[in-house]
Amino acid sequence: MCFLDFFSSNPCSLHGAQLASFIPSQQSSFFYDDDDDFFFLLSFFRQTFLSFFLSFLFISFFFFDNHSFYCYLYHRFFLFSFFFSFFLIILFFQISFLFISFFNNYSFLSFLTSIFSFIIYLSFFLSYKHLFTFLSLFLSFAFFSFYKHAFLLFLTTRKVTRQDTKYASVVQALPASVVEEVEDILLNTPDQLPYTCLKEAILKRTGRSDEDLIRDLFSNVSLGDRTPSQLLRLSMKYLLRSCPLLFLFSLTFLMESRHKNLAQKLFDVGCVKFGCFTLKSGIQAPIYFDLRVIVSFPQILSDVADLMFEMLPEDKRNFSRICGVPYTALPIATCISLKQNIPMLIKRKEAKDYGTKKMVEGIFNKGDKCLIIEDVVTSGSSILETVQSLQTIGVEVTDAVVLLNREQGGEANITKNGITLHSVFTMSQIMDVLRETNKISPSTVSSVMQFISENQVLPPVTKKNTVIDKDNLTNSSVVKALSFQKRAELCKHPVAKKLFTCMAEKKTNLILSVDLTSVSEIIEAIEKIGPFVCAVKTHVDIIKDFNNDFPVMLTKLSEKHNFVIFEDRKFSDIGSTVQNQYAGGLFRICDWAHLVTVHPVPGYGVIEGLKDIGLPNGRACVLVAEMSSSGNLAKGDYTTEAVKMGAEHDDFVIGYVCQNNLTFDPKFIHMTPGVQLVPGKDNLGQQYLTPRVAIYSL
Repeated sequence: MCFLDFFSSNPCSLHGAQLASFIPSQQSSFFYDDDDDFFFLLSFFRQTFLSFFLSFLFISFFFFDNHSFYCYLYHRFFLFSFFFSFFLIILFFQISFLFISFFNNYSFLSFLTSIFSFIIYLSFFLSYKHLFTFLSLFLSFAFFSFYKHAFLLFLTTRKVTRQDTKYASVVQALPASVVEEVEDILLNTPDQLPYTCLKEAILKRTGRSDEDLIRDLFSNVSLGDRTPSQLLRLSMKYLLRSCPLLFLFSLTFLMESRHKNLAQKLFDVGCVKFGCFTLKSGIQAPIYFDLRVIVSFPQILSDVADLMFEMLPEDKRNFSRICGVPYTALPIATCISLKQNIPMLIKRKEAKDYGTKKMVEGIFNKGDKCLIIEDVVTSGSSILETVQSLQTIGVEVTDAVVLLNREQGGEANITKNGITLHSVFTMSQIMDVLRETNKISPSTVSSVMQFISENQVLPPVTKKNTVIDKDNLTNSSVVKALSFQKRAELCKHPVAKKLFTCMAEKKTNLILSVDLTSVSEIIEAIEKIGPFVCAVKTHVDIIKDFNNDFPVMLTKLSEKHNFVIFEDRKFSDIGSTVQNQYAGGLFRICDWAHLVTVHPVPGYGVIEGLKDIGLPNGRACVLVAEMSSSGNLAKGDYTTEAVKMGAEHDDFVIGYVCQNNLTFDPKFIHMTPGVQLVPGKDNLGQQYLTPRVAIYSL
């Protein structure tokens, strides 16, 4: 419980530098300034009184029998004598400590008190019987309140500001050579901006940059997606290597212990699983996080909520609303809302067909500042989608808190969009804790970290124009991006090649949906917008005045403005029927449409029937694997089978209509419907995404 060695009087040593920033001069005898001596003695005698009182209370613990108190003392005289003698020894020890400390002879006493303090705390935490528990409490209070000198608590009692705390944290980590260079700054802490003054002095006198200092300080630590300030805050163990034993019981140690305990609890209840799991993208992963489980463990849910809120710096807590990303984060956000008395908003994944039909539920005002709560971050798309919905209604978002950052690039994506991410855990930290506690093997850690490094999420700027090369994804730790032109070269089908070429040459990935019912209106719209899109999608069966001239005009515009004609027919019948619908009838779609949509629900026959007619004419199709309307059934196994069906007919199927990235094969294109500038939903269940969300989802 003593920090005498930690607060050494030698200002040229590392320990001396730590003390020098908080005491007024090298000649100070103890931790307090001269005008604090009265408080020091008062605290000492107060603890002495408490020692006597607790000793008496401990003896009286056996008073609950049928004897009178005096008979009790008579029968228990030996016990009373023992504890009274023990109390005198403690008192003598405290007086000796006070006497020795004023003569600056600290080393031996520091060693004894540190060891004895460890025994006291260990007995307290491990005791299960009343006797040992009470004895531990007695010993803790019998000693002088050294816990007040735990470093962070000492800063608090001295009312040191956050700026000073940042300064002190850096001072603790400075090498001895640097300490000597800036000794004058350390001995006379500036009243204003001490951290800034120290940094400027270091740069001026050593010629070393901030990056070099951080790199030296954390030479064996990988920053990953974390900034140096985050690492300084979250990895305090690298800053505390020279502290005495009891410092482990300071606030920093308790925070780190809470993190470790929570990580172990999450593993024990099944939130963290190891094995072989198929992710939503189809990738096989050696680890899976199922944080929905915590709703069945109220105490764990409460701990998660506390730690997530505590990750926010004090100056970041000026928000008036919180919003959980649907759906796993909603219980966590609710718990934080109740604990911190902060109003909550609920963002829906999709608006309902009834009631208010809102995407965001709750009471708010334009200009309100909202904190986003999320459980796991991989790409960051869910957070950005929630941010987009909140910003649409006038709510500001600057920060998000996540329980687990998978370190796959999500934080970088979020940061690029102006949102600061605060993480309780990173994947590396979870792995370190589980390995230290022997819950997983080194080989498991290695396989997980290799998976993370080989499956990084591409930044949004890259993703907008490229896809992931599947071969490089599985065979190399470097993710290779392919341009539209490169993908065009890989395609064998002429329609796919033409579509990618148009996208590359016109620098656009937009498809115009001309859901109009008049030929003149359709032609006018295409004439204006055709130069800026890669394809034009029609619904020929809704045109009221369709005639044989319309396909001719449409084909000419396609050649003039270089776009693909895309008929959204959604064929969904048996093979022989769709052949007649495709090649015959009033519209004769195969004659003029380069591309058509197909529902895979009838099975392989629908593709083979269309292929027999379309393939000889250089036509192609895309499968509707997912839909944008609420309540649709195109999900789960249906989507999986659709992707499988497309892969087996890749000579005629060139892509998918979908809401997510379904394959890493670069020759397949993903088409996302329902995109407009403002998200929302119409009265018939069609849901609209913004371009930003559509790009992130893919």
